[in-house]
Amino acid sequence: MDEQNQAADTPLPEVPPREASLGGTLGKLAALLEAILFWSAQPMTIWELAAASGAAPEAVDAAIDELETSLAGRGVRLVRAGEEVALATAPGAASAIEKLRKEELSRELTKSALETLTAVAYAGPLARSEADYLRGVNCQYALRHLSLRGLVAREEKGTNRGRYRVTAELLAHMGVEKIEDLPNYAESRKSLREALEAAAAADREQAVTPAPAAAAEPS
Repeated sequence: MDEQNQAADTPLPEVPPREASLGGTLGKLAALLEAILFWSAQPMTIWELAAASGAAPEAVDAAIDELETSLAGRGVRLVRAGEEVALATAPGAASAIEKLRKEELSRELTKSALETLTAVAYAGPLARSEADYLRGVNCQYALRHLSLRGLVAREEKGTNRGRYRVTAELLAHMGVEKIEDLPNYAESRKSLREALEAAAAADREQAVTPAPAAAAEPS
């Protein structure tokens, strides 16, 4: 067994927990961030993680360091790219992952993937939460599959950062020059965007509506 494999098999020493700024241990916050990143399946900034976890950015930054240490030598790693962090498979698993990826790409699109692709095409650019709302289910894996096939892409810059759009490859495959040339595009887009705007307005109203006062007990 070479040194690299020996290092991977050696258990990491336990790190004593430190107190996070909002209470609890740093290890618990690190575990929460791991769950959030796994669910997200896409890069997130420290600020986004702070908002999702309810912890201070400084505590999140420290917990990210803790998570990175705890994942060292395992099959899933924490990667950083500028201000963003994400979970990714370890380099040593690359050949097995590539084999699985090729097998996945050889299959035909599932009904779930086709419905998600339609939502992105007619209502995009879409946040993943918006795709979830339009389909009524979690679209995480459908979007990942479509991204692997090069049919959708996640915007990395600008006002649409983090949103999914269809690619030129999809348009070429469908034989159209621009997205507006899709069948019934204007009417379908209007309907889908109105549904999303109504949902967003309802969420905003719910967020500002005060909770009803508790009824006084009879004397």
